[in-house]
Amino acid sequence: RAASNSRRIFARRATKQSPAPAREADLNWLLQATGSLRATLSRDGPRWYPAALITRLARMAKRTGARVLVDQLLIQGVNHAFCVPGESYIGVLDALYDAREMIKLIVTRHESGAAFMADAYAKLTGQPGVAFVTRGPGATNAAIGIHTSFQDSTPVILFVGQVGNGFAEREAFQEIDYRRMFGPMTKWVAQVDDAERVPEYVARAFQVATSGRPGPVVLALPEDMQPREVEVPDALCHQPVQPAPSDIQMAALRRLLGRSQRPVVIVGGPGWTEAASDNLKRFVEAN
Repeated sequence: RAASNSRRIFARRATKQSPAPAREADLNWLLQATGSLRATLSRDGPRWYPAALITRLARMAKRTGARVLVDQLLIQGVNHAFCVPGESYIGVLDALYDAREMIKLIVTRHESGAAFMADAYAKLTGQPGVAFVTRGPGATNAAIGIHTSFQDSTPVILFVGQVGNGFAEREAFQEIDYRRMFGPMTKWVAQVDDAERVPEYVARAFQVATSGRPGPVVLALPEDMQPREVEVPDALCHQPVQPAPSDIQMAALRRLLGRSQRPVVIVGGPGWTEAASDNLKRFVEAN
């Protein structure tokens, strides 16, 4: 999906009569989606440069925290997001508008709808669902969808607007401690106070949401973090880590099945594919 988004960048530029030089964000994409040489478009067409040069250019690029966040979503393979717009993350909305040809932002009538649509998207595609809601009531409205994702083991990343750091712990307008609020119904909750750490937080959010038993992650985005300009390298795309039983555990299971008379298999959860169903069927028939 990363390579696909990179191709879409080039296709979009190639359709213009006078394509402009590639932006720094596009160069970041090249780091993830090409080989030892990187391509960028000039007015004369594609040009290829050494990877080390493009790496230096990408790291020199100055971006707002909101733009860094959207670039990380692209790196993680996101092409759909669901939201109810709110002023607490308006910087991210501006950055999403700039990336509208690569990320389709679907506006819902209610925050619970955004959370449920992100959950359904993850169930149908196998990719993490992404939702954005504003602080306070927006977050509480989305909580029912996050609780569903937690109980259904669905990978969803919810981004919530938050008051600026200068107003934290002062009972500012619609301020909520999201770590305490979402803690019991998520795999991880964090607040991104420093724009330089946006790549780290977003990459970890996708890694946690998709690894092991999948589930939701919530990241709070303070208002004053989003417009802050930083120079920071992008993170890598997440690589889900799935657990597997050891040989000793499988041997113990076979012994239990060997002593049983009418074993019953109760299955559920996400991730069911045709191949997974066939594997389970063969295992049941063999035991």
